Amino acid sequence: LPAWFNFVFSSVRLLALRKRAPSADEAEDARPVGISCALRRAVTKAIFANASLKETFAGHLAPQQLGVAVAAGATKLIIGLRELLDAELSFGIFTLDISNAFNSVSRAAVLRQLSDSSVPGEIRALARLAHATLGPQAPVFAGGGSGGAPLTQLPFRSSEGVQQGSVEGSYFFAVAIQPA
Repeated sequence: LPAWFNFVFSSVRLLALRKRAPSADEAEDARPVGISCALRRAVTKAIFANASLKETFAGHLAPQQLGVAVAAGATKLIIGLRELLDAELSFGIFTLDISNAFNSVSRAAVLRQLSDSSVPGEIRALARLAHATLGPQAPVFAGGGSGGAPLTQLPFRSSEGVQQGSVEGSYFFAVAIQPA
């Protein structure tokens, strides 16, 4: 691939989204969100639209992860848990919310898992895509929006995490935390 490809394919535009409206005694809190280019979104959307790939992911991640690559996965999980709890009164449920989970996942773990021989070949074939999107330290830009500010490269790079909301982000996150 030409040198410009990794630059364009891995770079992100940083936006600050308000988490919630602050109360009178709180400071405003923002969530930094990195938006990738339209080319990356189109390519990854085409790759992950493959039904066979989704089935392979669902089979590889089960039974530890049931909501990835499954249509309405969270809804099915909730319904299944309700049925289980109704049938077995001695069972309980707890939830775990990992703060900043997508930003904190190790990119090296994603790349390592995708190259593991125990991972199905159809998923291992995504290693090149993962390296193109996660391997380099991605340039970060700000501005360029409707406010008229020029697009400016920031003095730091994105070096960890996967993009939450990107087509491949949830898949790569799931692979990174999947037990070998």
